[in-house]
Formats: sequence, structure tokens, C-alpha cells
Amino acid sequence: MKKIFLYTVLTLWAFTAFSNPIELPYIHVLELYFEEGEWTLELAYFEANEEYIPIVEIYIQSQSGEVELLNFEIVGESGLILVQDDDNLSGPQFINPEGDIITITWGIDEGGYILYQEYVMPFGDYPNSTVTKPDPGQSIALIQSKYSKDNSPTIGQYNDTTGTMGTLQGKVFDMYLQPVAEETFCFLFYPNCYFTTTNNGKFSVRVLSNIFNRNEIKHQITPSLHEWLLTEIHYIMEPDSVINYDIYLLDSLTVGITEPSVSDKGIFRFYPNPVSRQLSINYEVNLPGNKQELLIEIKSTSAVQVYTCAVSSGKGIIKLPEQIPSGIYFVNLLSRQKVLSTSRLVISR
Repeated sequence: MKKIFLYTVLTLWAFTAFSNPIELPYIHVLELYFEEGEWTLELAYFEANEEYIPIVEIYIQSQSGEVELLNFEIVGESGLILVQDDDNLSGPQFINPEGDIITITWGIDEGGYILYQEYVMPFGDYPNSTVTKPDPGQSIALIQSKYSKDNSPTIGQYNDTTGTMGTLQGKVFDMYLQPVAEETFCFLFYPNCYFTTTNNGKFSVRVLSNIFNRNEIKHQITPSLHEWLLTEIHYIMEPDSVINYDIYLLDSLTVGITEPSVSDKGIFRFYPNPVSRQLSINYEVNLPGNKQELLIEIKSTSAVQVYTCAVSSGKGIIKLPEQIPSGIYFVNLLSRQKVLSTSRLVISR
């Protein structure tokens, strides 16, 4: 197949799209299934507009080569296209069930010019694969933008989560190797991915059957406020199986408390934390002698200074700016630009 990706063509498309904003159609692999040495590929298309920007060509490429899908039907804005082994292809096509890289290329007629787009799906032992090779009777299915092994293939229909999930269970530990009790976390990006630890740090959550690698986890402080914490999470889940896995946090945990916050050095504390509604905090500075030029500084997590206030040893109240948004902030106690103490402050409206 000869593909021409000309700058002039792309420029014309960009101008056309800007002057007449129409969504471009796109195609992805919805499901892949092997049976008795033959494969079935289920393609899904979206935003199709056969009147203005029709899909005129579809090509399927594996490591063995590339072939053209000779006949296909686009009905409505979205739908499915089934491709079965060598049927309706320009030549034989081999997809390795042990692992392969499938590339779907489609051509869109842009007023006489053909604009090509690609979708790539690796699986098995290939780099960047997010799912292992399917076992007999299993398919690889796209579930909420993630590929998963599926014990109950649904070729010819849109996918569901039946047969695609396993259970991850264990404990969550903080950076001091202490169990994290009754806190809510999420490290996935599909519905029902949140889990709350028990009073001894245990958790259990249903996850997709794929290869998962991530170096952060989302900690939910309030329904509208969260923080990302460093960690290392690596597992390979199989459908209908259970993996015991402990999660170790590499960042300090911001926990909503109403008692005074105590810094590592024990010289500065403040409360309530989190702050809500009335934007004021009580503070106490405990320093020996008469320390001069003390300053309380509040910074965002991106190191932007949002508030400063001169204070002295003892107790007091700070009135925060009314326009300060919800979020997580660092509260520093400084003396002559030297940081004496740092604590986290949660502001929740």
C-alpha cells in the first residue's frame, strides 16, 4: 500500500477542520479472539460521517505484513466491523497468538485527499503491551479504554466486564511502614476503582486482568479533594483470580484531622486541619527564648506563595485570604528565610 502523508494535505485538513469543526472518524480494536488457529478481529468505529468525510480504506497490519480489508460497511456514527482470518482481505494475514503488534490504518476522504490515521495494539511479549497472550477460550477485550483478558468473549457485541476482572488484596503501608487505616485510595481509571482500607490497613479491590505498572496512587482526602502519592505498583492479573499485594507509600500522607498539627520538630502546630467554611486557623509556636522575625508562609504544592504573616512565639489566629481555593498547601514557619518547620494544610470548601 502506498501512503502519502504530505504537509500540504495536513495543512488543508487543519484549515478545513478549523473552519468547519467536524469530528474525524476513528477506529480501534475492540476485541481479538483466537480459535483453532484462526483469529477474529472486532473493530469499532466512532464519529463516522459518510456524507462529508467517509472512511474509504482500512488496512490491517501485523508483524507478518499488511493487508487491505476489501469490503466493509459503515452504518451510522458508530458500529462494529468483524474481520475473520483471511476472509475479505487482499491477501493472507497471520496474527501470532503468542504476541503481536496489530496496526489498524484507515483512510478518510478529505475532499479528494486521503488522510490516514493509525491505531496500534500490542499484546503478549511485545514492548508496551498491557496484556499477556490469551489462553484458549479467552479473548483480549477493550474495557473502558484498557485492554483486558476476557473469559467470556462477546464477539459481535460491545464488551462488558463479565469475565475480565480479578481481585487485588493486601495492606497499605505508609512511608514509616505503618498500616494506613480507614483511608480511601484509587490507582485505576474506570468506575468503582476506589477502595477504603480497614482499621488495620487491609484492602480489596476488583481490577482488570492485565499488566499494571504505576508509580503513584490517588489518595482521596475529601470527596472533592485528593493528592497523588509516590508508590510502586506492579502486578499481572488473570481473570477470576486473586493476587495478594501490599502497597507501600513513598510520600507522607495528608490525613484530615481536627486536632493540632504537629511538625517534625514539635515547635509549630496549627488546627483545624482540614480548614473549611471559616478560613482561619489557630496556631502555636513553641520556641525557647525570644525568637525574632518569625514568619508563617503558605505555599501551594506547585511552590507558589499564596500568603505570609508575621508571628511571634505563643498562640494566635491566622485569617486566610477568602479567595484561596480548595487544595493542599505547605505551611512553613521561617526565621530570617530559614525554614524551621513544615506541615501540610488541607483547605476544603
